[in-house]
Amino acid sequence: MVVISCLRPSARGLKAVLPVLRCSPPTISASKQVGPVIMSCRGGAGRAMPMRTGLYLDRLWRDGVQFFLVLGTIPALGIITLSNLFSTHGELTDLPEDQNPQTWEYHKHPITRFIAKYIVRSPEKLYEVHMAMMYEQDQKRRLRLLERQVKRVMLDRQDVRGWYYFQGSTDIKQQTADEEDPPGTPF
Repeated sequence: MVVISCLRPSARGLKAVLPVLRCSPPTISASKQVGPVIMSCRGGAGRAMPMRTGLYLDRLWRDGVQFFLVLGTIPALGIITLSNLFSTHGELTDLPEDQNPQTWEYHKHPITRFIAKYIVRSPEKLYEVHMAMMYEQDQKRRLRLLERQVKRVMLDRQDVRGWYYFQGSTDIKQQTADEEDPPGTPF
């Protein structure tokens, strides 16, 4: 109820803005009107209809906020209550020599243990991921250094052919013989 009472002032402010957003006639302005605006109905037959903002969108928004707030808070509060009632807090005890404790077993509260076990990555896994990323970056750095060194040596010596060079023969008879009868043909 506290949340709804906090939302009431914003709903009042929204009522003043809605006529402007609905493209009301230019003669009627939300900031200039003092009382209810009387608008003639069907050419001025003597009856008048007061112009008011609709409450449908306000109620629809308020109902949506309440629904999703309740949809999330009731199960969360139920889980928290049940875990506090039926599960005990963890205590440190001596472990056998052959057993290694898991990282989530160090947490005291059962909800924190659940989050540490199923949602958050373990510190060992984070460390391994970080080290793999560092190793990959180091390999890229080494390859860039090697590439720069190769380019520098190629420019200094000017005796290495580029990657675009293809070995070919200049003998015309050998080229025509290869085209006519390629090696490995049965005939």
